[in-house]
Amino acid sequence: MTVSLCMIVKNEENFLDACLSSAAGLFDELVIVDTGSTDRTKEIAAARGAKIYDFTWVDDFAAARNYSFSKGTMDYLMWLDADDILKPIDRERFAWMKENWDPRWDVMAMPYNVAFNETGAVTASFLRERIVRRELFQKGVRWTGAIHEALAVDEYAQQISDVEITHTGEMDGARNLAILERQLQTSPDDLRLLYQYAMQLMHQEQYDEAIELFHSFLTQGGGQTVHYVTAMRALYQCYLLKGDPEKAVSFLDRLLEQGIKTAEVCCQKADARKDAGDLDGAVRWYWEATRCPRQLIPGAMSSPLCYYYTPLFELGRLYLQKTQPELALNCFRLAAKYDDNEEVRQVVERLEGILGPCSEVTGRVTRKR
Repeated sequence: MTVSLCMIVKNEENFLDACLSSAAGLFDELVIVDTGSTDRTKEIAAARGAKIYDFTWVDDFAAARNYSFSKGTMDYLMWLDADDILKPIDRERFAWMKENWDPRWDVMAMPYNVAFNETGAVTASFLRERIVRRELFQKGVRWTGAIHEALAVDEYAQQISDVEITHTGEMDGARNLAILERQLQTSPDDLRLLYQYAMQLMHQEQYDEAIELFHSFLTQGGGQTVHYVTAMRALYQCYLLKGDPEKAVSFLDRLLEQGIKTAEVCCQKADARKDAGDLDGAVRWYWEATRCPRQLIPGAMSSPLCYYYTPLFELGRLYLQKTQPELALNCFRLAAKYDDNEEVRQVVERLEGILGPCSEVTGRVTRKR
C-alpha cells in the first residue's frame, strides 16, 4: 500500500517538527494544508519535503480536512494533527501494518490518546478513523462536522489497528465552544452537535448548561447513539460536581439496570460507595471493574486505567482501611504491573518492610482487547 499523510495546520511551529519527525519514513507523500500561519510552520513543513497548499480558514474543520484529502495522490489517505505523534513502539506497529496490509480493508481506525496522568499513563482515549482508501474519497465520502469532524464510513470494511496516536497539545476550549454555538444556530436539530456542545460546556465547567443540554440530547434520541453511555456518565460527573451525589449515582444505576457495565461505570459506582462510607460496596465494584472486557467502539470515550490500574490501586487503599494489609499488598503489586509509578512503588516497599517476606504475586488481570 501507499499512504499520503494529509494535515491541516496553522501556527504550529512548536509542535510540527516533532510530529513530522515521529512520522518520518512511514508515508509516501506529505500534504500540508496551511490555514493562515504567520510563524515558521511552512518553513518546517518544507524542510520535511511536504507539498504545501494554502486554504482560507472558514471555521470548519471538515472543509479544511476535505481539501487536504483532495490533494493526496496515494492509494490511502491518513490524517494527523500537528500536535499528534507516533511513539517509537507505534512507529514499529505502523511499519508492520503497512507491510502486511490487507487490500480488502477500506478504513483503519486507531486509538487516539488525548489525556494522561502525571506518569504519562493514558487516562482518556477513543477510536478515530485514521486511514481511508482514496477511492472512497473520490466516490464522495467526505468529512462532516465543523468541529470533531468524522467520516461516514460505517458501510465500508473497517479494521482496528494497534497503532496508537498520542495527542501532545491542549484543546482550544473557547474556540471550540464558539464554533459549536454558531453551528447549532444553523442546525439546532443536529444531535451530534448538541452532544459535542454539552461536552464542551462540561469541560468549561459550565455544569448547569451542560446538564440541560445532555438531558435534551437524551430526550431527543441520544439514547440510540454511541454517545449515550458517555452522556450518562457525564451527567453523573456534572451532578457530583454540583454537590448532588444521590442524583449523580442515579445515572450510573440506570446504565447498570440496562446491562451496561463498563469498567468506567464500575469505578464511578465504586467511588460513590466509598464516598458514602460503604467500603464493602466499594470493594465489590472495584473488583467488578477489573472483570470488564475493554471494548473499543468508534467515537466512544474510554478511560483505560479503569480497566486495570485504578481499581487495583484503590482496592489496595481500601484493604488498608479494612486492616487487611496482605490483601492490600497483593493489590498494589498487581497495580504496579500496569503502571509502576513512584507512588505505588513506595507503598509496596513500605508494606513489604512491615509484613516481611511474602509470596510473590503471579496473577494478572487479563482480558481481550
